[in-house]
Amino acid sequence: MQNKIHRNLIPSVYQNPLGIQFELTYKCNQKCIHCYNQSNDLEHNDVSQELSLNEWKNIARQVVNMHVFQCVISGGEPTLLGDKLFEIMDILAESDVRFIVISNGMLLNEEMVRRFKKYKYSWFQISIDGSRDYLHDYIRGAKSFEKALEAANLIKEAGIPLVIAHSVMKSNKDYLEEMIDMAFLLGAEKIITGPLALWDGQ
Repeated sequence: MQNKIHRNLIPSVYQNPLGIQFELTYKCNQKCIHCYNQSNDLEHNDVSQELSLNEWKNIARQVVNMHVFQCVISGGEPTLLGDKLFEIMDILAESDVRFIVISNGMLLNEEMVRRFKKYKYSWFQISIDGSRDYLHDYIRGAKSFEKALEAANLIKEAGIPLVIAHSVMKSNKDYLEEMIDMAFLLGAEKIITGPLALWDGQ
């Protein structure tokens, strides 16, 4: 415990909120069959009602004043915000916050990863829902398997702690061992799954 405190992996005291999650946008470039907030579903989500950049930056300043230890950055797909995402993260970084970024990896490239590299992380999470392209692409509603692998490699090569998120459901449950092996080969620190969902839209 003391070693983790010394390495700034966990806070020494808990006088302030330990963590917060910024769901920055409903927008997403995938249409996952298991999405919990119906991202990219304009029938249920009115993106015109999303907070503006200035509103998010104001919230970020309040978080800085509270000295929150960790912030989860998610969406939707947060990288769709482009430069706006980094403006928000820059404010949070003023208080030495540690980030968890949740991404599908489709927009990650070398330039973007270089920009991500300057922050402190608990981990950077890439979602991969199948050890084979047809499994992943079916669950994610987009042809994105190769991009997810490329994104995971870029994050690992940049020295950012990599975690693979994997949703287990009817269509991929028999490939879990294969998926764990793939996460290991990608250099992930761990693979995380949610509750088993035996229904997957079929």
